[in-house]
Amino acid sequence: DQHVSALKIVQGSCSANNLPCSIGADCQQGVCSSLSKICVGSTCKDQILSGSEGDVDCGGTCGTKCTGGQTCNAGTDCSKGSCLATGKCAP
Repeated sequence: DQHVSALKIVQGSCSANNLPCSIGADCQQGVCSSLSKICVGSTCKDQILSGSEGDVDCGGTCGTKCTGGQTCNAGTDCSKGSCLATGKCAP
């Protein structure tokens, strides 16, 4: 959409919260509300892989650790403290 493209040009690569969007990639935090089509902040309960999360709503700054087989960025993302070379938490 032309409005979103114009915002991207004016603001750099992505839109800040509370600005119009079409998809998550339009937003700084990667979350575009499907109802309002406005960029919103990511949370650890939004059922979207966003922010520093290793997998959907776990790891990173979320209080919930990822379980075996879920994607991870570091051992601290995983409930057992081990992120394998495959990028998955140890079972």
